Amino acid sequence: MIKQLRLQGLRADLGAARTMLAGAEKAGDPVGMLQFQKKIDALEQELAELAGATDKLAKVAVFFGGRPVIGSRGVDAEFASKAMDSFQKLVSRQFARMEAGDLGSRGPVPVQGEARLMITDVARGSVGFVLEEAPEQSQMVETELAVAIEQISDAISRLGGDGDEWADTIEQFDDRVVACLKEFFSVLDEGGATFRIVEGSRDREVSHAEISRARSRADLTRIAQEQTGWIEGQIVGFTSKSFEFAPVAGEKLTGRMDPGPARLLEKAGMQHELDKLLFTPTRAKFQVRTVANGSLIRRYHTLIAIDDRSGSD
Repeated sequence: MIKQLRLQGLRADLGAARTMLAGAEKAGDPVGMLQFQKKIDALEQELAELAGATDKLAKVAVFFGGRPVIGSRGVDAEFASKAMDSFQKLVSRQFARMEAGDLGSRGPVPVQGEARLMITDVARGSVGFVLEEAPEQSQMVETELAVAIEQISDAISRLGGDGDEWADTIEQFDDRVVACLKEFFSVLDEGGATFRIVEGSRDREVSHAEISRARSRADLTRIAQEQTGWIEGQIVGFTSKSFEFAPVAGEKLTGRMDPGPARLLEKAGMQHELDKLLFTPTRAKFQVRTVANGSLIRRYHTLIAIDDRSGSD
């Protein structure tokens, strides 16, 4: 079961046990008091153990509400089939983009077989499904698939929200993944559904109004990518995943770092040679991704190379 859902269930059971203990104390029932206290102790121990546990497999739970759902009895089979198929496509496309780079507008999707999800449980108390990565692929692609699901879950949660922060989540996709987002939200929107997604520590409900807004944004959004040549300037700050670069001409650039530059900076730090890279003239290359949606245009920079001082391009 999804860790977050299990925690919620245990907390509900713990609250009920404490209520029953209070009732037993009020009634002067020593046997009941002993039983409920033992149950409380066991639940508290299980909660403590689960809080520090890490899921070994990529997992996500999806719940449906609205017109396709009849109470907690069931969901329209045709709607559920389309929704789950489009969700699987989303995960597969993003996983493939992470593994093989931006996908072409057409053609087969590489490594999508390694992103297969299985329905392993039916969510209790509502209409939904628990999905996990196939066990035989977990050793090879556990981290990558979990990251892909996390990114998709974050986008689904935020794409229909207020403000412009949604652009920050969609920047990590390409046009083919965005098209899958549109397909997913179209299924939900046309079905008159609401949606809830639980992944990691995230538990987010998406209303039908937010679904309609997300569908429109996915439909109108375009993502372009280009790579710069060498740009002269100085690295003026960095963490293990981000950078700040002050070019000789223009405004300061910030964003993510590819593994290559991150390893170079880490190595320089271990050798006490950061002064050769920080606050000193150097050259760097960047990948620039532009997210455009009507009047909204945002550019995101990724540091992909730092000049090795060899003098070659």
